[in-house]
Amino acid sequence: MDNNLIDQVKNYVNGIFRERYDKRSTYHSYDHTKEVAEAAEKIGKNSNLNDEEMEAVIIAAWFHDTGYLFTHDDHELQSVKVAEEFLRTVSYPEIKIKRVVDNILATRLNVVPANLMEEVIHDADYINLANPDNFKQSTLLKLEAMNYGGSEPTEEEWLLAELKFLMDHRYYTAYARNKLQEEKAENIKKIKKKLKKYRKNNTLIAKGAPGLVEEKPAVEMEANNLLKPDKTVKENEKPQKTDKKTVDKEAATSVRSFENIYKLSSTNHMRMNAIADRKANIMLTLNGIIISITISIVASESQANMRLMIPTSILIVVCLVTIIFATLATRPKVTSGKIAKEDIDNKKANLMFFGNFSRMEYGDFEYGIRKMMVDRNYLHNSMIQDFYDLGKVMDAKFRYLRICYNVFMYGIVLAVASIAVLIAIGY
Repeated sequence: MDNNLIDQVKNYVNGIFRERYDKRSTYHSYDHTKEVAEAAEKIGKNSNLNDEEMEAVIIAAWFHDTGYLFTHDDHELQSVKVAEEFLRTVSYPEIKIKRVVDNILATRLNVVPANLMEEVIHDADYINLANPDNFKQSTLLKLEAMNYGGSEPTEEEWLLAELKFLMDHRYYTAYARNKLQEEKAENIKKIKKKLKKYRKNNTLIAKGAPGLVEEKPAVEMEANNLLKPDKTVKENEKPQKTDKKTVDKEAATSVRSFENIYKLSSTNHMRMNAIADRKANIMLTLNGIIISITISIVASESQANMRLMIPTSILIVVCLVTIIFATLATRPKVTSGKIAKEDIDNKKANLMFFGNFSRMEYGDFEYGIRKMMVDRNYLHNSMIQDFYDLGKVMDAKFRYLRICYNVFMYGIVLAVASIAVLIAIGY
């Protein structure tokens, strides 16, 4: 990781905030950006990101909200432009810029991370949900919305919105789930208490002065759905935690099942491949011996016994055809041995087969393998592709072997039959 570059990015972002920061942006501030960048580094280290991945995540974290200084609508796209412009001025490689861009876009609302780097920055962007002062920060977000022309929600509406957001949100990295989930759960309890207290006070006011409090059926219904009595809350929270563990366990089980199936199928394919090669070698050896013996007999006795010419000619042709198809069954398929980086970035390259990477530079191969290892979908797609390709190879081998055995079987029968016919007619 280039710490000098990180310092340049930090100073550049700091300068942009000093130049363009609007005090109405009470939430999207330099302090928030700094908090996210520090959280990204911490979560990234505990998620075992390598140096290049850490660099991309931290740079993206510093830039992820710079677009808010220019526009509030889908500001991450503007953040991407700011990051690209700066990184190109320092001659940052385009392939690394793309990583930074992908990580910035992963901070958009309701985006599901595609790989571990994106999971890290996504969790870092929501580190505040597990902070003890989360409610204070959410109040800054409400104030910011009002500063830019948004209507002021009632206390109950805001509490309900916060509660729903916290309950719908999830952390993706194992580190965040282990370290931040409990703190977030505490914040959920705090908001539920505030909402209960608010409703209780409003109920008392309504009873003391009927007509002063306007009924809000929709808000009340949502509050009843989200807010339960204390005993019910505890009972409901346990299943949620269990459900989350169940989902993670099911996902892990699914991954293990897929990988076990791949290993078993690959092993079976390799065994079948070895069997096919042995069968082909048997036919090559056997037919080679037959041709040698037949040619030597024909050469020594062709003048004395011309009737041998027909069956021996049939036998030699049969053996030659058999050898050709046995050779086709064992002949290796030649591939280019080189995959372009663009194919790796577009997840079109299969690095599971040696023939695809045998002529690649080590750096490109390492880049592809590391990208595949952090992107589970890419890894599994490569395994599926390799599984499919092995099946196609096996299909071709056994088709050639079937032809080989059929030619040999029927050819031997034809050669023997021709001898019998010649003897019968007294030739």
